[in-house]
This record gives sequence, structure tokens and C-alpha cells, in this order.
Amino acid sequence: MSAFSQFITRVDNLSLRAFSGVGIHCRFDETRYSELLFPAYEIELPAVLAAASNTRKAEFLAGRVAAKYALTELGLMPDTIGIGKHRNPLWPHSVLGSISHHRGNVFCLMMRRPVTGVLNIALGIDVESMMSLDDAMRLGASVCSADERRLAAQHFSDQTLSLTLIFSAKEALFKALYPLIGSYFDFLDVRVSGINIPRKELQLTLNRDLSSCLLRGQTMTAHWRETPKSVMTWVHPN
Repeated sequence: MSAFSQFITRVDNLSLRAFSGVGIHCRFDETRYSELLFPAYEIELPAVLAAASNTRKAEFLAGRVAAKYALTELGLMPDTIGIGKHRNPLWPHSVLGSISHHRGNVFCLMMRRPVTGVLNIALGIDVESMMSLDDAMRLGASVCSADERRLAAQHFSDQTLSLTLIFSAKEALFKALYPLIGSYFDFLDVRVSGINIPRKELQLTLNRDLSSCLLRGQTMTAHWRETPKSVMTWVHPN
């Protein structure tokens, strides 16, 4: 079997509650990575990644392969997905998309860009390994406020799960909003204002204006699913 066929070891559709677009989950084997795979998959290795580690290049390649599958699922021709100055994907204008990598897995969400209407939020997906208790204690204050931690404690008995979830949800929201505002914002610029355990939803509210359309007090929904070892969160247009 060629390295071409061994690098991406499995491709599955990813079905997420409340998301009507396309989800793709690819498993990849970093040990099978070679730069020869870029032309084989008809994907360009960006100059900005020329000196990157093989791990970073393998993740990038797997993400772009997943995106090509997603474009095909949407009935669109596979298109070049550029890379921004902060190494964020530059999606074709016809779609909204997001990519997350996690331990030999890559996840891509994609949907057609709405033709009409005002869109104040794009797509964001994030996957995180479950934090250790030490990491939760060390990082807690930088991820969420004391009020958020008290709210989480009312709904979750496991502090590592709640903090990992909040961390991931805010990362997913960042991925969704960054293409719209083009600048960074902090974890504490967003607060968890509501938690719905049966629906596995977090309400995330902006603590400050991020743009003329993303104002303080605006609330968005993050969805989640968890395994014993990881958490996946996603944010998408309503």
C-alpha cells in the first residue's frame, strides 16, 4: 500500500446536533507523512510552513484533505484554501468553514455561505484533551471568571470537565469570530452566561464590543459532546 493511501487512514461523516452543514472526520498517521503527499493530494504547501515541523505540516495537510472532502460533500469543486497571517484558513467566499486537529484526528465543519441576510457569526469547531486537575487549578482564573466557575459548579460535579468545556467553547467561538473581526480577544472577553445540560449547550456572552456588529451583551450558543478523554465544541449560525 502506498504512503498516499496510508496517510489518511479513515474518513467519516461527522454528524453534529443542530448543525445542518457538512462535517468530516479524518484520521491520519503522522508517521506516514511526506512532502510528496502535497502534490499527490493536489494541495500546495504554503511558504509560511516551509520550515515548520513535520507534525505541523501533517496536521495542515490532513486539515486541507478534510476540507476537500467537505467541499465535495457540498457539491462544490475542491478549491484552494489559503492561509492567513495568523495561519488561519482563508475559506472560499462561497462557504463558511472551520478545522480542528486532535491527536491524529482532524475535524472540518463547512456550510454554504448564506446569500442574503446579515451574518454576524461564522463557524467554529474545537477539540481538546481533558485537562488534569493540576491544569484546571493553574489555568482556571485565566479561562473564566469566579462568577463563571460558580455557575459551572452548579451544573458540573467534575471541575476538569467544566473547565475543559469552557476553554474549548471559547476557542470555538474565537475561531468563529476571528474571520469577522480580524483581531484577537481574550478568554475573559467572553463569559459563560447559561448552561443547559440536557441540550449540551453553553450560552456565551460578549463582555466588550468586538466590532460594530458584535457588541457587548450579544449572546451566542456553543454546543458540546464529550468522551472520557476529550471534549468537542462547535459554534455555528442560527
